[in-house]
Amino acid sequence: MKRITLSLALSLLTLAGVSAAAPAESMPASTNIPEAAYPRVDTSSRATFRIHAPEASDVKVDICGKKYDMTRDSDGNWTATTDPLVVGFHYYFLVIDGVSVIDPATEAFFGCGKMSGGIEIPESPEAAAYYTFNKDIPHGQVRECKYYSDIEKAERRCFVYTPAEYETATDRRYPVLYLQHGMGEDERGWHQQGMMANILDNQIAAGKCVPMIVVMDYGN
Repeated sequence: MKRITLSLALSLLTLAGVSAAAPAESMPASTNIPEAAYPRVDTSSRATFRIHAPEASDVKVDICGKKYDMTRDSDGNWTATTDPLVVGFHYYFLVIDGVSVIDPATEAFFGCGKMSGGIEIPESPEAAAYYTFNKDIPHGQVRECKYYSDIEKAERRCFVYTPAEYETATDRRYPVLYLQHGMGEDERGWHQQGMMANILDNQIAAGKCVPMIVVMDYGN
C-alpha cells in the first residue's frame, strides 16, 4: 500500500475483552479504535486478530486477498495470527460464515472500493521518520471542503492541506499540488491512510520542499 509508499452478521460482533491473553512482544495496532486490544502486531511484523462471535461456525481474516482461518476457543473468541506482513498500511476484512464485514476493533477506511478495516504494520522509527508526527515543528491543516460541480451538477468534496504559515502569510501565493488517490480509494486516502500532512510538514520544516497547498479530490 502507498505511503510515498475507514444485519445478521454484524449482530455477532463484539469487541474481544482486553483481559484476554495477548501474544508475547506484541502491541495494539495504531489503527485500532481507542482502547481496543486487538488487532496486535508483534516484533516479527505478524498481526494477531481476535473477534468474539460465539454463534459463528467459520471465521477468517482476509488481508489483501490472503485468508487466514481463525480458531475458536470455548468462550466464542476467534483468533488468528498471520505470516509476517510487509510494513505499511493494509486493508483487511473479517469473513464470518461467508459474509465479509469490518472488524469493529479497527478504524474504518475507504479502500478496495468500499469501507474496510485497516492495520498499520510499523517499521523502524528511522525509516518511518518522514511520515511520523513531529511535535517540534510547525504543522499545517487539512480542511474538508464542499463545492458544487458544474460538470456533475452535484456537490463534491475534497480535502485541502495548507502549510503552517498559510494563516499568517496572507499576501503570499503558493504552488498547488493535486494529489491523486490510488485505485479503489477516494479523496480521504492520502490524508488518512497516507499521512500526507505529516509528510508535507516534515519536508517543509527540513527545507526539502517549498510550502504548498495540496488538493485531494475524488478521481473516479
